[in-house]
Amino acid sequence: LQGTAVVFPPDAAPGASVQAAFDEHVRPVMAREGSVFPENLRGPELFARALSWVMSRAFQGELNFPCDGSCVPHLGTEAEVKKSGPLMIPVFDMFNHSSVPSRRNTKLRHDGDFLYCVADTDIKAGQEVLQCYGAHSDAELLRTYGFVEVDAQENPCNQLLISRSVVLGVLQEKFGEKTPKAAARLAKRLQLSAERGLVLPAYSVGINGAMTPKLLTLVQVASMGAAEYAEYAESNMTELGEEMHIIGTDHAEVVTGAILEVLARTEAKYPKELECSTQRHRWAKHVRDVEVGILRRARAYCVTMGCEDSDSEEEPPTKRPRC
Repeated sequence: LQGTAVVFPPDAAPGASVQAAFDEHVRPVMAREGSVFPENLRGPELFARALSWVMSRAFQGELNFPCDGSCVPHLGTEAEVKKSGPLMIPVFDMFNHSSVPSRRNTKLRHDGDFLYCVADTDIKAGQEVLQCYGAHSDAELLRTYGFVEVDAQENPCNQLLISRSVVLGVLQEKFGEKTPKAAARLAKRLQLSAERGLVLPAYSVGINGAMTPKLLTLVQVASMGAAEYAEYAESNMTELGEEMHIIGTDHAEVVTGAILEVLARTEAKYPKELECSTQRHRWAKHVRDVEVGILRRARAYCVTMGCEDSDSEEEPPTKRPRC
């Protein structure tokens, strides 16, 4: 799973945050409640076991992980559900998950203080009852629930995660290392980018490979000319994205080159060969292959986005944005 979203970022120390979360949030509660929690229960081992039960059996609350190597998920609540969560529901948790909407035939419903489910379609005798555990990628399904839908059609929630450290490393090498003046200029632009929400722990690329506007804008801001940057800095704009990306220009080629280098370094983090002797190894290989496939589609997207169509007979679109 090296390089995949299951172990993210790759240089994080796995497991360290379980102990930290126990010490910060759980141990004080146990100490305050006194006899409710005997001394033999006040340890991170049982906390980790209880957390694994919640992670693998709960519904509704978003069990998403922060992109900092943490092994403790953020237990938020989906806005559209408007109920607290996650919820542990016996019997209902026996229904399996499908990432493909057309294959699902039931879902959890709320009615006041009651939870129930009914069939959304006719279910034949012996047919599997399928529901949705949430909008999870294959990597998230494997980490949280311990399985991957290898035989199903491609999960529409699959994604590639590009780490901030890789992006900033490329920007530093390309635009900040030539002179002290260049370093100061890049630092100023990165500071403004951070203030406008462009510097994220990770950048998500969906299954179609389309580059996220925040990442595209960050690279554009880092590499644009002085006049363009001054205009951007004085404006209230946050994301530029494709609307400001002019095909065939020198700036487009610079942006494309930087993003391609980011993708190359991201791909280098994946192992080249994987053992497939067990089911766990096959699931790991599936997750890796899915993410590498997205990465290669992202590479094709960037090349198409940054270059002119050499077969086109039209004049180069040097003055119109790509929509």
